[in-house]
Amino acid sequence: MGRTAWDFDGSADGGWGTGILHIPEYESMTILLIEREPWSVNQHAIPYPTSFHPSSASELDGWIRKVRSVARPTLFTFVGSLRPELMKNGIREALIDQCSSSKNCQLLDCKRLRCSHNPQPIIETFLHSQFCLQPRGDTATRRSLFDSIISGCIPVLFHNDTAYSQYKWHLPAEAHQWSVYMYEEKIRGGARLEDALLQYTQETIDAMRNALIDMIPRTVYAGFSSEEEIHEDAVDVTVGEVLKIVSKKKRKWPTPPGSNSTDIH
Repeated sequence: MGRTAWDFDGSADGGWGTGILHIPEYESMTILLIEREPWSVNQHAIPYPTSFHPSSASELDGWIRKVRSVARPTLFTFVGSLRPELMKNGIREALIDQCSSSKNCQLLDCKRLRCSHNPQPIIETFLHSQFCLQPRGDTATRRSLFDSIISGCIPVLFHNDTAYSQYKWHLPAEAHQWSVYMYEEKIRGGARLEDALLQYTQETIDAMRNALIDMIPRTVYAGFSSEEEIHEDAVDVTVGEVLKIVSKKKRKWPTPPGSNSTDIH
């Protein structure tokens, strides 16, 4: 299902979404979405598609070499816009203010650039930045998280549901190895994000970036055949995890008369 769970979770009283997830039959399904309800046991989040879909293993490897070697003169970056409907928690406005007032931050205004239809300036900005700010958007998750991963720009997260409770199949559990986390409440309280980021040594930043680079193959949707594959992409990872679920469920089913097999056919 190529949208967030909230688009399918509407209620009979006219709430947002279609309400399809409330159909009883869906309770026994394994449901794949770009954003799950964190408390759901049968919903699983898969990466947002980015603008990068390598057509060959050599193209993927070439991109990884570029990400590893490109100069990153900017300490941190925010790509987004000041939208009134997203100002309720105060985070986005505070981050934009902090970025605008710092010589070490680059702000890319999506209200002016229409970022959803123009990925090139986003990726170029991320490629030349050490850290990328990822506050919540319309929902907790953002496609921008995966743009930052494929660009080797260390994501700075402010809410658990933006990544950690979502993409457990595709992102390493040791979140501190590839991301920075700062509570939203600290930003609301006036904490200076730049001061926190300046505490990271170049050695630590390089190690975190290497962890991100290792994540690139499994978070993109590759466009080359299995004969060329040397890395698992997002589809391979997803299919493998779904098959584990099927296998686990099948072991709980009654064995058909005259058969001792637990193989999946």
